[in-house]
Amino acid sequence: MSATGQKISVDSLISHLKIEDQEAFSSYLKESWADLFYRVKENKNDKKEGDVKILGVTKLIFDKYYVLPGIIGDRFFRVLDPNNTQFLTLSDFIKGMTTLFCGGYEDTVKFIFNFYDMDNDGYINKEDIRIVLSYVTLDDSPDVKSPGINITYKKRVTSQQELYNILQKCFENVPNEQMDLKTFQHVIENVNSDIYLLIYMFLLENKPFTKENIKSYKNKLKPKEKDTKIFKEGEKLIMSPSKNSNFSPYKVFQRAKNRRTTVVNTALDISKMLQSTNINSKLSKEVPEFRRKGKKRRTVQYESKIIS
Repeated sequence: MSATGQKISVDSLISHLKIEDQEAFSSYLKESWADLFYRVKENKNDKKEGDVKILGVTKLIFDKYYVLPGIIGDRFFRVLDPNNTQFLTLSDFIKGMTTLFCGGYEDTVKFIFNFYDMDNDGYINKEDIRIVLSYVTLDDSPDVKSPGINITYKKRVTSQQELYNILQKCFENVPNEQMDLKTFQHVIENVNSDIYLLIYMFLLENKPFTKENIKSYKNKLKPKEKDTKIFKEGEKLIMSPSKNSNFSPYKVFQRAKNRRTTVVNTALDISKMLQSTNINSKLSKEVPEFRRKGKKRRTVQYESKIIS
Protein backbone atom coordinates (compact mmCIF):
# COMPACT_ATOMS: atom_id res chain seq x y z
CA MET A 1 0.00 0.00 0.00
CA SER A 2 1.02 3.61 -0.31
CA ALA A 3 3.24 5.04 2.33
CA THR A 4 2.03 8.08 4.26
CA GLY A 5 3.15 11.36 2.69
CA GLN A 6 4.15 9.69 -0.58
CA LYS A 7 2.59 11.36 -3.61
CA ILE A 8 3.09 11.20 -7.35
CA SER A 9 2.13 13.24 -10.41
CA VAL A 10 -0.92 11.97 -12.29
CA ASP A 11 0.70 12.96 -15.59
CA SER A 12 3.75 10.84 -14.84
CA LEU A 13 1.49 7.80 -14.56
CA ILE A 14 -0.82 8.17 -17.52
CA SER A 15 0.71 10.65 -19.99
CA HIS A 16 2.10 7.87 -22.22
CA LEU A 17 -1.38 6.32 -22.48
CA LYS A 18 -3.35 9.47 -23.30
CA ILE A 19 -3.99 11.07 -26.68
CA GLU A 20 -2.45 14.52 -27.08
CA ASP A 21 -3.90 15.55 -30.42
CA GLN A 22 -7.62 15.99 -29.77
CA GLU A 23 -8.40 17.23 -33.29
CA ALA A 24 -6.95 14.10 -34.93
CA PHE A 25 -8.64 11.93 -32.29
CA SER A 26 -11.99 13.56 -33.04
CA SER A 27 -11.57 12.79 -36.75
CA TYR A 28 -10.82 9.18 -35.92
CA LEU A 29 -13.86 8.94 -33.64
CA LYS A 30 -16.21 10.40 -36.26
CA GLU A 31 -15.14 7.85 -38.85
CA SER A 32 -15.22 5.00 -36.32
CA TRP A 33 -18.74 5.90 -35.20
CA ALA A 34 -19.93 6.08 -38.82
CA ASP A 35 -18.53 2.62 -39.47
CA LEU A 36 -20.10 1.18 -36.30
CA PHE A 37 -23.42 2.80 -37.16
CA TYR A 38 -23.30 1.17 -40.60
CA ARG A 39 -22.85 -2.23 -38.90
CA VAL A 40 -25.97 -1.53 -36.83
CA LYS A 41 -27.92 -0.93 -40.04
CA GLU A 42 -26.53 -4.15 -41.54
CA ASN A 43 -27.87 -6.09 -38.54
CA LYS A 44 -31.31 -4.73 -39.29
CA ASN A 45 -31.51 -6.41 -42.69
CA ASP A 46 -33.48 -9.39 -41.40
CA LYS A 47 -36.24 -7.15 -40.01
CA LYS A 48 -39.01 -5.38 -41.88
CA GLU A 49 -38.27 -1.79 -42.79
CA GLY A 50 -39.63 0.51 -40.11
CA ASP A 51 -39.78 -2.14 -37.37
CA VAL A 52 -36.65 -0.75 -35.75
CA LYS A 53 -35.73 2.91 -35.76
CA ILE A 54 -31.96 3.26 -35.87
CA LEU A 55 -30.88 6.09 -33.59
CA GLY A 56 -27.25 5.27 -32.89
CA VAL A 57 -24.66 2.59 -32.13
CA THR A 58 -26.04 -0.25 -30.02
CA LYS A 59 -24.19 -1.98 -27.19
CA LEU A 60 -23.99 -5.20 -29.21
CA ILE A 61 -21.95 -3.48 -31.93
CA PHE A 62 -20.01 -1.25 -29.52
CA ASP A 63 -18.86 -4.32 -27.55
CA LYS A 64 -17.24 -5.68 -30.70
CA TYR A 65 -15.28 -2.45 -31.06
CA TYR A 66 -14.16 -1.86 -27.46
CA VAL A 67 -13.73 -5.33 -25.97
CA LEU A 68 -13.92 -5.21 -22.15
CA PRO A 69 -14.64 -8.02 -19.66
CA GLY A 70 -17.97 -8.52 -17.91
CA ILE A 71 -19.51 -5.66 -16.02
CA ILE A 72 -16.68 -3.31 -17.07
CA GLY A 73 -18.03 -3.33 -20.61
CA ASP A 74 -21.58 -2.79 -19.30
CA ARG A 75 -20.58 0.12 -17.10
CA PHE A 76 -18.45 1.75 -19.79
CA PHE A 77 -21.36 1.80 -22.22
CA ARG A 78 -23.63 3.14 -19.48
CA VAL A 79 -21.26 6.03 -18.71
CA LEU A 80 -21.13 6.91 -22.41
CA ASP A 81 -24.95 6.72 -22.49
CA PRO A 82 -25.90 8.96 -19.52
CA ASN A 83 -29.58 9.15 -20.52
CA ASN A 84 -29.85 5.35 -20.74
CA THR A 85 -31.19 5.42 -24.32
CA GLN A 86 -29.57 2.03 -25.13
CA PHE A 87 -27.61 3.52 -28.03
CA LEU A 88 -24.76 5.98 -28.58
CA THR A 89 -25.21 9.07 -30.72
CA LEU A 90 -22.17 10.60 -32.38
CA SER A 91 -22.15 13.26 -29.64
CA ASP A 92 -22.26 10.62 -26.86
CA PHE A 93 -19.45 8.66 -28.46
CA ILE A 94 -17.10 11.59 -29.02
CA LYS A 95 -17.77 13.21 -25.64
CA GLY A 96 -17.24 9.99 -23.67
CA MET A 97 -14.15 8.80 -25.52
CA THR A 98 -12.57 12.26 -25.52
CA THR A 99 -13.14 12.61 -21.77
CA LEU A 100 -11.47 9.26 -21.13
CA PHE A 101 -8.49 9.59 -23.46
CA CYS A 102 -7.93 13.37 -23.54
CA GLY A 103 -9.59 14.65 -20.37
CA GLY A 104 -7.81 16.32 -17.47
CA TYR A 105 -7.66 15.00 -13.93
CA GLU A 106 -10.95 16.53 -12.73
CA ASP A 107 -12.87 15.17 -15.73
CA THR A 108 -11.46 11.66 -15.47
CA VAL A 109 -12.11 11.46 -11.72
CA LYS A 110 -15.77 12.24 -12.42
CA PHE A 111 -15.78 9.71 -15.28
CA ILE A 112 -14.48 6.93 -13.01
CA PHE A 113 -16.84 7.94 -10.20
CA ASN A 114 -19.78 7.57 -12.61
CA PHE A 115 -18.32 4.22 -13.62
CA TYR A 116 -18.78 3.00 -10.03
CA ASP A 117 -22.13 4.71 -9.43
CA MET A 118 -24.34 1.72 -10.32
CA ASP A 119 -27.70 3.27 -9.44
CA ASN A 120 -26.77 6.82 -10.52
CA ASP A 121 -27.68 8.37 -7.17
CA GLY A 122 -24.43 10.36 -6.74
CA TYR A 123 -22.94 7.97 -4.16
CA ILE A 124 -20.72 4.89 -4.31
CA ASN A 125 -19.94 2.25 -1.70
CA LYS A 126 -17.47 -0.60 -1.20
CA GLU A 127 -19.58 -3.12 -3.06
CA ASP A 128 -19.93 -0.87 -6.12
CA ILE A 129 -16.14 -0.63 -6.41
CA ARG A 130 -15.50 -4.28 -5.50
CA ILE A 131 -17.81 -5.57 -8.24
CA VAL A 132 -16.10 -3.49 -10.94
CA LEU A 133 -12.51 -4.12 -9.83
CA SER A 134 -13.13 -7.86 -9.58
CA TYR A 135 -13.13 -7.86 -13.38
CA VAL A 136 -9.86 -5.95 -13.77
CA THR A 137 -7.05 -8.12 -15.11
CA LEU A 138 -4.74 -9.33 -12.37
CA ASP A 139 -0.95 -9.28 -12.61
CA ASP A 140 0.48 -10.87 -15.75
CA SER A 141 1.58 -14.15 -14.22
CA PRO A 142 1.59 -17.43 -16.23
CA ASP A 143 -1.68 -18.72 -14.74
CA VAL A 144 -3.66 -15.73 -16.04
CA LYS A 145 -4.88 -16.77 -19.48
CA SER A 146 -7.29 -13.90 -20.18
CA PRO A 147 -8.75 -10.87 -18.36
CA GLY A 148 -10.41 -12.04 -15.16
CA ILE A 149 -10.72 -15.66 -16.37
CA ASN A 150 -8.90 -18.96 -15.68
CA ILE A 151 -7.19 -17.61 -12.59
CA THR A 152 -6.03 -20.16 -10.01
CA TYR A 153 -8.05 -20.45 -6.83
CA LYS A 154 -5.08 -19.37 -4.70
CA LYS A 155 -4.54 -16.23 -6.78
CA ARG A 156 -8.25 -15.40 -6.72
CA VAL A 157 -8.37 -15.65 -2.92
CA THR A 158 -5.21 -13.58 -2.55
CA SER A 159 -6.41 -10.89 -4.95
CA GLN A 160 -9.79 -10.61 -3.23
CA GLN A 161 -8.05 -10.13 0.11
CA GLU A 162 -5.86 -7.42 -1.37
CA LEU A 163 -8.91 -5.71 -2.85
CA TYR A 164 -10.65 -5.94 0.53
CA ASN A 165 -7.65 -4.25 2.20
CA ILE A 166 -7.64 -1.46 -0.40
CA LEU A 167 -11.34 -0.78 0.17
CA GLN A 168 -10.98 -0.89 3.95
CA LYS A 169 -8.28 1.77 3.77
CA CYS A 170 -10.27 3.96 1.38
CA PHE A 171 -13.49 3.86 3.40
CA GLU A 172 -11.89 3.90 6.85
CA ASN A 173 -12.98 7.47 7.67
CA VAL A 174 -15.94 7.81 5.28
CA PRO A 175 -19.28 8.41 7.10
CA ASN A 176 -21.80 5.62 6.44
CA GLU A 177 -19.31 4.17 3.95
CA GLN A 178 -20.93 6.24 1.18
CA MET A 179 -18.69 8.41 -1.00
CA ASP A 180 -19.90 11.36 -3.04
CA LEU A 181 -17.71 12.77 -5.83
CA LYS A 182 -15.95 15.24 -3.51
CA THR A 183 -15.07 12.52 -0.98
CA PHE A 184 -13.94 10.20 -3.78
CA GLN A 185 -11.48 12.82 -5.01
CA HIS A 186 -10.26 13.54 -1.47
CA VAL A 187 -9.51 9.83 -0.92
CA ILE A 188 -7.60 9.61 -4.21
CA GLU A 189 -5.44 12.60 -3.33
CA ASN A 190 -4.87 11.94 0.37
CA VAL A 191 -5.52 8.29 1.24
CA ASN A 192 -5.19 5.82 -1.63
CA SER A 193 -5.40 6.28 -5.42
CA ASP A 194 -5.86 2.62 -6.38
CA ILE A 195 -9.64 2.88 -6.71
CA TYR A 196 -9.11 5.55 -9.36
CA LEU A 197 -6.01 4.32 -11.17
CA LEU A 198 -6.85 0.60 -11.38
CA ILE A 199 -9.89 0.99 -13.60
CA TYR A 200 -8.70 4.17 -15.35
CA MET A 201 -5.38 2.70 -16.48
CA PHE A 202 -7.08 -0.58 -17.38
CA LEU A 203 -9.40 1.27 -19.77
CA LEU A 204 -6.52 3.26 -21.27
CA GLU A 205 -4.30 0.22 -21.78
CA ASN A 206 -7.05 -1.79 -23.46
CA LYS A 207 -7.98 0.92 -25.95
CA PRO A 208 -9.35 -0.29 -29.31
CA PHE A 209 -6.82 1.68 -31.36
CA THR A 210 -3.14 2.55 -31.40
CA LYS A 211 -1.44 5.92 -31.34
CA GLU A 212 -0.29 5.14 -34.87
CA ASN A 213 -3.98 5.05 -35.88
CA ILE A 214 -4.44 8.57 -34.54
CA LYS A 215 -1.26 9.85 -36.19
CA SER A 216 -2.59 8.75 -39.56
CA TYR A 217 -5.64 10.97 -39.01
CA LYS A 218 -3.42 13.86 -37.96
CA ASN A 219 -1.70 13.71 -41.34
CA LYS A 220 -5.08 14.17 -43.05
CA LEU A 221 -5.88 17.40 -41.23
CA LYS A 222 -5.44 20.79 -42.80
CA PRO A 223 -2.10 22.47 -41.93
CA LYS A 224 -3.72 24.99 -39.58
CA GLU A 225 -5.37 22.15 -37.64
CA LYS A 226 -2.35 19.90 -37.27
CA ASP A 227 -0.89 21.54 -34.18
CA THR A 228 -4.09 21.48 -32.12
CA LYS A 229 -3.30 20.13 -28.67
CA ILE A 230 -5.47 19.40 -25.67
CA PHE A 231 -5.49 21.85 -22.79
CA LYS A 232 -3.18 20.71 -20.02
CA GLU A 233 -3.96 21.37 -16.38
CA GLY A 234 -1.39 22.26 -13.79
CA GLU A 235 0.42 19.29 -12.29
CA LYS A 236 -1.88 17.28 -10.01
CA LEU A 237 -0.52 15.09 -7.23
CA ILE A 238 -2.27 12.02 -5.87
CA MET A 239 -1.30 9.25 -3.48
CA SER A 240 1.15 6.81 -5.03
CA PRO A 241 -0.59 3.53 -6.01
CA SER A 242 0.19 0.11 -4.57
CA LYS A 243 3.14 -1.66 -6.15
CA ASN A 244 3.40 -5.22 -4.77
CA SER A 245 -0.03 -6.70 -5.30
CA ASN A 246 -2.09 -8.46 -7.96
CA PHE A 247 -3.87 -5.16 -8.53
CA SER A 248 -0.73 -3.06 -8.91
CA PRO A 249 -1.09 -0.27 -11.52
CA TYR A 250 2.73 -0.20 -11.70
CA LYS A 251 2.72 -3.04 -14.23
CA VAL A 252 1.91 -0.37 -16.81
CA PHE A 253 5.34 1.20 -16.35
CA GLN A 254 7.08 -1.86 -17.74
CA ARG A 255 5.40 -1.18 -21.07
CA ALA A 256 6.11 2.54 -20.98
CA LYS A 257 9.22 4.21 -22.33
CA ASN A 258 10.90 7.57 -21.77
CA ARG A 259 8.76 8.45 -18.77
CA ARG A 260 9.42 10.97 -15.99
CA THR A 261 8.10 10.86 -12.47
CA THR A 262 7.46 13.82 -10.13
CA VAL A 263 7.31 12.96 -6.44
CA VAL A 264 6.57 14.85 -3.23
CA ASN A 265 8.40 14.14 0.07
CA THR A 266 9.71 10.74 -1.06
CA ALA A 267 11.87 9.93 -4.09
CA LEU A 268 10.20 7.04 -5.86
CA ASP A 269 12.49 4.90 -8.00
CA ILE A 270 10.14 3.28 -10.51
CA SER A 271 12.77 0.93 -11.90
CA LYS A 272 13.45 -0.51 -8.44
CA MET A 273 9.75 -0.86 -7.76
CA LEU A 274 9.33 -2.83 -10.94
CA GLN A 275 12.11 -5.22 -10.04
CA SER A 276 10.07 -6.32 -7.02
CA THR A 277 6.89 -6.92 -8.96
CA ASN A 278 8.39 -9.68 -11.12
CA ILE A 279 6.12 -8.89 -14.03
CA ASN A 280 6.70 -10.32 -17.48
CA SER A 281 3.87 -9.44 -19.79
CA LYS A 282 3.28 -9.94 -23.47
CA LEU A 283 0.53 -8.46 -25.55
CA SER A 284 -0.93 -10.15 -28.58
CA LYS A 285 -2.84 -7.99 -31.04
CA GLU A 286 -5.81 -8.66 -33.24
CA VAL A 287 -6.88 -6.09 -35.78
CA PRO A 288 -10.39 -6.81 -37.06
CA GLU A 289 -11.59 -4.82 -40.05
CA PHE A 290 -14.99 -3.23 -40.31
CA ARG A 291 -15.75 -2.72 -44.02
CA ARG A 292 -18.36 -0.42 -45.49
CA LYS A 293 -20.14 -2.00 -48.47
CA GLY A 294 -21.29 -0.27 -51.63
CA LYS A 295 -19.64 2.22 -53.92
CA LYS A 296 -18.19 4.30 -51.10
CA ARG A 297 -16.23 1.59 -49.36
CA ARG A 298 -14.36 2.64 -46.26
CA THR A 299 -12.18 0.58 -43.97
CA VAL A 300 -11.57 1.54 -40.36
CA GLN A 301 -9.12 -0.53 -38.37
CA TYR A 302 -9.27 -1.03 -34.64
CA GLU A 303 -6.95 -2.77 -32.29
CA SER A 304 -7.85 -5.19 -29.50
CA LYS A 305 -5.24 -6.03 -26.87
CA ILE A 306 -5.42 -9.38 -25.13
CA ILE A 307 -3.21 -9.91 -22.09
CA SER A 308 -1.76 -13.42 -22.25
